[in-house]
Amino acid sequence: MIPDPLCLICHGEPETPELLFLLCPWTKQVWSDSYLRVAPSPRKISRINKWFFETLTSDNNPPSKERLAGTLWQIWKRRNNLVFQGKAPRHEEITEEARLELELFNRWNQKTKARSKGVAYQPAVWVPPAKGTLKYNVDGSWRNEQERGSAVGIYRNARSFRFIFN
Repeated sequence: MIPDPLCLICHGEPETPELLFLLCPWTKQVWSDSYLRVAPSPRKISRINKWFFETLTSDNNPPSKERLAGTLWQIWKRRNNLVFQGKAPRHEEITEEARLELELFNRWNQKTKARSKGVAYQPAVWVPPAKGTLKYNVDGSWRNEQERGSAVGIYRNARSFRFIFN
């Protein structure tokens, strides 16, 4: 059986990365939160990676890349909760969870810095792969009872990134 291609949340259009993460009426509510201050416009979005770059480099006091990435991750997790657990997503939970995870990340990193007194702190930075190669990260989940699964991956080359969905 071929799965329904329509967005599982709004059932209005085929589920593309751009619709799921930015243009679905549900995710538009997420982005309008004061924590993010982002208003994705269908006329300005052609690809999600282009939108991500343009948002980060805009002159309109954009949210940090950590906030954006954390929010995208929470949207993906809530979508999968709907698919695999039947739990309807609530947009208020997305920004709250993204905010909490970023706060915990920052707090943990401060403690790590404090523990390593006397040792020069070297922040972790992404190092692009060699030209002509890719870095690829994958995450997925499986539900035995229904024999259904989902996976998502992101690959990056030396100059940009792409989303892949399976």
